Formats: sequence, C-alpha cells, structure tokens
Amino acid sequence: MKDSTHPTTARSAITALGGLGAAGFPYVAAGLADTNQVHRKYIAAQIGLFMPKYVGTNACLAPLTAALADPDALTRSMAAKMLDRLCGQIPTNAP
Repeated sequence: MKDSTHPTTARSAITALGGLGAAGFPYVAAGLADTNQVHRKYIAAQIGLFMPKYVGTNACLAPLTAALADPDALTRSMAAKMLDRLCGQIPTNAP
C-alpha cells in the first residue's frame, strides 16, 4: 500500500483491503492516518465510496474528519468531498 514506485499496485492493494469489508476497515483507516502513506487521497476515496456499506456511515466519519487536517492538500480535498458525499450539507448555526 505504501509503494510509491508502483502506484497502480499500491492502489490495487488499497482496493483489495477495502474489498475485505469490515475486516479491512481498520487497516484502510490506519493508512489514511499515516502521513508516510503516499496514496492517502485514494484511501479517503475508498473509505467514502465503498466502506459505508460494510461498516456504516458513522464509522467512516472519524477517519475522514481527521483527514481534513492532513498536511497534503489533495488528501484534505478528497476527505472533504467524501464527507460531503456521505453527509451532504449539514445545516449548523456556525458563522
């Protein structure tokens, strides 16, 4: 999953872990939190697009919300897109 020299293989590993369903979720979530993982934007997409059917939307919110503070702008952007997809526009009284 961390192989930066073979991005297709790394993305395939991310997809395979996601395909394990609930059993793979902790590893996918840990990969998103690992700043040494170069494919975090793909992991965020995997969590937002496919993991909710296995672990529920609520389980996916914590790792995606944490990724909003990621040092990589593409990862932050993907996490925000996935949160929007899962939650939509949640009305708040925040300014």
